[in-house]
Amino acid sequence: DALIEKQISVRLCKGAYKEASSIAYQSMDDIRQNFLTLAFKLLKEGHLPAIATHDEYLLAEILSFISKEKIDPDSFYFEMLYGVGRDLQKILLAKGFQVRIYTPFGNAWLPYTLRRLMEKRKICCL
Repeated sequence: DALIEKQISVRLCKGAYKEASSIAYQSMDDIRQNFLTLAFKLLKEGHLPAIATHDEYLLAEILSFISKEKIDPDSFYFEMLYGVGRDLQKILLAKGFQVRIYTPFGNAWLPYTLRRLMEKRKICCL
């Protein structure tokens, strides 16, 4: 809320780390519901938020919300990992959405990329 109030752009990303239950949701249903709650708030009230996910369930829910609420496609970005979900990226672009592609770098780029690929494999596609 404070970041929205100060018009700071927020990047919302569903992480691929296994965190303790004391600080993170554990079930995919809880994770997805929280992500959607935050995404919807950012899309309605945020300043150029970035919605970073390859999860097709989340994307379908977000696209439905955007349509229902008549959210301007220029008021936010979708973000996806380079080389992952290229078909999704093309579909979003064809629908008129802004898509940012990111590439991990630094010493831990490989473990990060492998975690993302493993997460993608576990996602139930629509």
